[in-house]
Amino acid sequence: MTYRGTLWALLASVWLCTPALGVDTIRTPNLKPTSVSGRITKITPTAVTIEAVGGVEREVPVNEIASISFDGEPTGIAKARTEIANGRLEDALAVLEKLNLPPNTRKPLLQEVEFLRLYCRAQLALAGSGEITQVGSELTRFIKENPESYHWYRANELIGELLVAAGRHDRAESFYAEVAKAPWPDYKMRAAVGTGKALLAQNKLAEAKKAFDEALSITGDSPQARTQRAIATLGNAKILALEKKPDEAIKLVSGIIDKADPEDTTLLAQAHLTRGIAYRQAGKFKEALMDFLHVDILYFSVPEVHAEALFNLIQLWEQDRRADRAAEARQRLLSRYKNSVWAQKAG
Repeated sequence: MTYRGTLWALLASVWLCTPALGVDTIRTPNLKPTSVSGRITKITPTAVTIEAVGGVEREVPVNEIASISFDGEPTGIAKARTEIANGRLEDALAVLEKLNLPPNTRKPLLQEVEFLRLYCRAQLALAGSGEITQVGSELTRFIKENPESYHWYRANELIGELLVAAGRHDRAESFYAEVAKAPWPDYKMRAAVGTGKALLAQNKLAEAKKAFDEALSITGDSPQARTQRAIATLGNAKILALEKKPDEAIKLVSGIIDKADPEDTTLLAQAHLTRGIAYRQAGKFKEALMDFLHVDILYFSVPEVHAEALFNLIQLWEQDRRADRAAEARQRLLSRYKNSVWAQKAG
């Protein structure tokens, strides 16, 4: 091979293996290849179509997309995504709020920045830092103005979560119903679980069980589907506890805890909360206290679960005539989750 031929071969290999500048990139960690670069030609709530190198079009399902980097996006967006992935939502939001996109910015990039901002604010509001109603209204406006966004289903789910946290459970059901229209099993399961939680919060036990059973009936073996199946089982366990069948509930939840991934904090938080409720129904004070303290000490990063655990701790400490501990739990509940339904119940 001539020197020129060797040089072109080397340059071609570098070009093929290195993400090109000035292109869109979709990251799909669960697929092969794990990313594809080119020019995005179409976006819908279910798929993003990208014209890759060589003019080959590829349609990527939204549930397989981890993130999209858009041509021309400011470097701050990549930094914000990293901060979100690491749980530093305040830092991510600070970066996003400083962005000043030019008037000719592509609509998908504008949508990306707006959704990331709203996502951070929603998560912070659910954690007790921010106005739940305000960010919920802005997310509602987002889905109305951007029906083609690939964030559309996730935005509907977020609104449902915010409404449940605010105690507006009946309104949450309609947004979960939209998520249920997604074509993927894990999304359908998440919608059914969300609906079940909303119904359970209204003490509609029969309707809630129907929603949880629907989630359990959906086939799917992805990690996300397995998690949703476990959460639906926890929902049914809570119903058993409320139906005065705490021993059955305790057995069901203990099995989930024994098999759970130690890193799955969301699932474990909900499991210990549910078992604590079942122990309370069984009149087992110490066991219930241990489960609620488990959530308080180890899983405080799951706000909606932590708030309910604090509410239960207040009642248990008062029952045990530990006014100092009850006052401490109440102060943390009211300061961290002042907009939650549990803070409203605690007074």
